[in-house]
Amino acid sequence: MLTIEQTTGSAIDMINLCFRHQHPEAYGGEPVADAIVPTELRYGRDEIHVPPTPVIAEESMGDPEAVPLGDARV
Repeated sequence: MLTIEQTTGSAIDMINLCFRHQHPEAYGGEPVADAIVPTELRYGRDEIHVPPTPVIAEESMGDPEAVPLGDARV
């Protein structure tokens, strides 16, 4: 069974209690340790799709005699 306690006080008193709970170092206490958050949750996960071979887009519009790099003779 859930019981709710009612307290008397102003909003600033409740904010002060919350701040004191989260930042005890501001009142001379020991700081609260940061939560351990997994790297994937902290930074996210991006899937990278790498083509199987390096591909460079070529266009022959400016040079009708252009040949693909794979067909070029050195």
